[in-house]
Amino acid sequence: MNEQNRLKNLPFSPHIPEPEKFSKKLFEIAKEKSVKLGFIECSTGGFISYQIVRIKGASSIFVGSITPYSNSLKEFFGGDISDGAVSEKAVLSLSERFIEFSGADLVVAESSILGPTGSTEMKPVGLSFICVASKKGKSTFVNLFGGKSREEIMREVASYSFFFAINHILGWELQTRKVASSFVEYNGKILILKRSRKVGSYRGKWGIVSGHIEEGETEEQTALKELLEETGITKEDIKMLFKSSPFEFSDTKLGIRWEITPFRVILKSRKNIKIDWEHVDFRWVKPNQINNFKTAPLLYEGYLKTIFSGRKIEI
Repeated sequence: MNEQNRLKNLPFSPHIPEPEKFSKKLFEIAKEKSVKLGFIECSTGGFISYQIVRIKGASSIFVGSITPYSNSLKEFFGGDISDGAVSEKAVLSLSERFIEFSGADLVVAESSILGPTGSTEMKPVGLSFICVASKKGKSTFVNLFGGKSREEIMREVASYSFFFAINHILGWELQTRKVASSFVEYNGKILILKRSRKVGSYRGKWGIVSGHIEEGETEEQTALKELLEETGITKEDIKMLFKSSPFEFSDTKLGIRWEITPFRVILKSRKNIKIDWEHVDFRWVKPNQINNFKTAPLLYEGYLKTIFSGRKIEI
C-alpha cells in the first residue's frame, strides 16, 4: 500500500469541540495547584490564549503566549523546522525554549494544518502536533481532525491542548508505569486484540500488543518480547519496525500515569496469530475503524504518532 492511499484510512481524533469547557477546567486546576501556564500558537493565532484570558482571574495563572506564525519567527524562538513547520520537532523545540525564558511551569505548543490549503500528500488538513512540557517532563501528541471547517479544526486543537495539559498536571501525583505498545500491520490492516478479564486494566476493551518495560530492558526489547508472548510474532516475521517518542495518559481512577512508547510493526506476510491468556479475541481492521471499537484510552493517538512521527529502526 502506497503512502497516499494509507493516509486515506487513518483514524480521526474523537470530537471534543468545547474549548470553553476545557479551558475553564484547566484554569481551575492550574489555580488550585499554583501552576503558571504559557502557550505557543503556531497556527491558532491567539485563540487558545483567549480561552484562558477571558476567564476572570486569568492573570493568576497565565504568563503569556507567542504566536510564531511564520517559519522565520518559529526559528527566531528556537523552533526546529527541519521536519517542517507542522511537526513533532517544531512543537517540542519551541516548548523547550519557551519554558526556559517565560517563567511558566507548564507550556503547551501546537502546530496544525487548519486548511483549506497548506496540506501535502503526507500532511493532510486537520493534522495537529501538540506538545505539553514542564520541568517534570514533556509529551508530544498527534491528532487528525477530519471533515471540518478551518474554524472547527481550530476549536478542536484548542480543546485537545487543554485536555492534554490537564492530563499532564494530574499525572504529577500518580505512579508512572512505562509500557511499549505495538501496532502490528499487514497489507493496510492493523491487529487489535480484546483484553481478557484476567488482566489488570481495561478488561474487555480492545487494544494492541503491550507490556510493561521492566528495569534493565529497552523499549525495543520489551516490544519484541511482548509480540512473541502475546501473538507468536518473532523478529524474523518483521519487515520494518518504526518507533515513536513516548506520550502520556493519566488515569486517575487507576492511580496510574501511563508513559507509552508506540511502535509500528510491519509484517513480511500474514501471520497465524496465537493469542495468550491476556486476550480472548483478535481482529485485523483498517486503521480508520479503530474508533468503532471500545478501546483502551488514546489508542488512535498512538497509531497517529507511529505514522507522523515514527522513525524506522534496525532490529
